Amino acid sequence: MINILEFMHTSGIAHRDFKPENILLKTDGHMKCIDFGTAKFLDTKKRTSELFGFPIVSDDDDGDSDEDSESIPRKTFNGTRYYVSPEVLESRDAGAPVDLWALGAIIYQMATGEYAFSGTSFQIFEKIKSLTINYPPVYYSLDCSLFIGNRKWTQKLKTLFKNF
Repeated sequence: MINILEFMHTSGIAHRDFKPENILLKTDGHMKCIDFGTAKFLDTKKRTSELFGFPIVSDDDDGDSDEDSESIPRKTFNGTRYYVSPEVLESRDAGAPVDLWALGAIIYQMATGEYAFSGTSFQIFEKIKSLTINYPPVYYSLDCSLFIGNRKWTQKLKTLFKNF
């Protein structure tokens, strides 16, 4: 999943609805990300044939963009309640960091078997905004313990997060 996000973000794309249901596992063990319905381009320079072989125009592009910025903020609400970030709930910029928040929520769920935030949608949103996390009894699978202590993946996470 880290490789998927790294590829998307370095390609100038934020998924904005990253969740387990949007990750497919192929028979060869590789993962694929699906459902780019809420995805946004982060970098106007990536809206070219460089990515897909034909010109790309996002739904909010008026066609004559002169921005030189590396990142275009997005402030629309997208996401699934268990994986949505505080930035989205507070109508702040919704770019690549939103995907990293979702990745953290997914890793938490994989490690504990529970959602980081639970309750009704309203309760979940309030807990996310106040960062009130459900801490279950300490239990991690052997696989998770190996992942947490793995230097290769720790370095990969540091590399991914240093840009944000």
